[in-house]
Amino acid sequence: MTLPVLILGSLATYRLALLITEDRITYPLRALFGVRRDGDAEIVPETWGAYLVTCIRCVSVWAALAVALAFERPGGAEWAALPLAFSGGAIAIDSWVRRR
Repeated sequence: MTLPVLILGSLATYRLALLITEDRITYPLRALFGVRRDGDAEIVPETWGAYLVTCIRCVSVWAALAVALAFERPGGAEWAALPLAFSGGAIAIDSWVRRR
């Protein structure tokens, strides 16, 4: 594995895991596991399922598997990993800029 592939895969994994655990667009998925909204905050019940869909470290394992499988398909990095990696990079840059 080359360094660029490792970086690309890591950024794509980060973005996919963040998308599942925190983004508003996937709230309905988290709601299936009992997570509910209270204004801008999410209330996470003490259940295994709710923990699983809100823990970025847990989801990142499965996200990494999906990204790795995408890399194995011809063109998979281009259609799946690149957009996620670019999005992850943009979020990282945005976080860095906002802290300044």
